[in-house]
Amino acid sequence: MLLDPLWDLFTSQLFPFSTTGLLFNQYRDEDSEFDLPGAAPMRRDNLRSYLASFETPPMMLVVSEAPGYRGGRFSGIPLVSERMLVAGPTDGINGRPTSLGRPYAEATATIFRRVSAAMALSPFIWNTVPFHPHHLGQPLTNRTPTRSEISAFAPLLGEVIGMVQPRLVVALGRQAEHALALLKVECRPVRHPANGGATAFEIGMRQAAAELQRLT
Repeated sequence: MLLDPLWDLFTSQLFPFSTTGLLFNQYRDEDSEFDLPGAAPMRRDNLRSYLASFETPPMMLVVSEAPGYRGGRFSGIPLVSERMLVAGPTDGINGRPTSLGRPYAEATATIFRRVSAAMALSPFIWNTVPFHPHHLGQPLTNRTPTRSEISAFAPLLGEVIGMVQPRLVVALGRQAEHALALLKVECRPVRHPANGGATAFEIGMRQAAAELQRLT
């Protein structure tokens, strides 16, 4: 099971990270303007439920970019939105929304889960940068992580990959490719589904699924 080793790793290296003006640690901190009281512990619980959903080691690991404010910023789970949590258990995950107001939906998460479900894939997903990158003074925006941020969190990503030990690593977009190149981890690059990339993403994931089948 992934739960215990990854939870220990995250407890020591993920949760204590201090939020900055450009990176928000959704597992430690809350913003009273946007978060329910007790939101940070709820997001940690959501992440724990996600880890516990992998009863057997996943054969595929997907590396994405970073949590978006409509996705992991409030759900605490990579490529899962609050709307998915409200709709019911997602891939065995039981979680709660943590934002004030209406639960957020994220197009990237929706596309990813739809395509994965159609191909009966249950990959483990982690981000190059595990916290929400936003523009200065604009907490509900999404910002592409900088190369220095990707480099800073590459060791954590490397430890996650080492613990999961997947047969195939998929890089979802250029930032993920860069992070995996830093770690010298072989991967299959796939187009990120955002900004009109849904069709190319689906084609890439089908190719990745076929490669995984050959490896197993």
